Amino acid sequence: MTGPSKLLVVSGPIAAGKSTVAAALATAFRDSGRTAAVVDLDRIYMMLDDRPPMTDPRISRQARRAAAALTDHFVLDAIELVIVEGTFWTESERDELTSRLTTLVQPVFLTLRVAVEEALRRVHGDTGRRASRNPAFLRASHADFAAVAPIATDAIIDSTSLTVDAVVAASMAMLEHLSPPDTNGALFNDVDCVHIPVC
Repeated sequence: MTGPSKLLVVSGPIAAGKSTVAAALATAFRDSGRTAAVVDLDRIYMMLDDRPPMTDPRISRQARRAAAALTDHFVLDAIELVIVEGTFWTESERDELTSRLTTLVQPVFLTLRVAVEEALRRVHGDTGRRASRNPAFLRASHADFAAVAPIATDAIIDSTSLTVDAVVAASMAMLEHLSPPDTNGALFNDVDCVHIPVC
């Protein structure tokens, strides 16, 4: 992949493989001589409030907006692939990210799915997890994910029985076949006005 930056937004329920796939995909790009950056929504949330569970909608909105700002900086630094991973299940959650992007990078959405029993198996031995290791919390989160009305996404991959390498290979193939948007050489979205606070 060369040319304008690409933005991949990886979403899905707990233990679908978002962080693992994002890290492996970034490594694959770097190993091929290209640049990649990963923006982890959970880590940004924890910058604002590190108490579990991370379920405050106000802080989640702030984290998504911060992820947009970080994405813009990576795009301006000519990072070839920016991967944002986290909870982007609904149009409004996606809009909290995309409406705050000032660069013209076009997001591609990848939704990872996983069976609940496989998700429980994955989190069982992961001592780095907090609330998501609780089976009741995980099942409730998966039920919330399943209850969301389906929205158009660029790709859906069920990771239940796939290896990380297989998911990365499918993601790479998808990214390689994307056509860059026609921006007429512009880097930024049109801005109607800018508010500058004066103290």
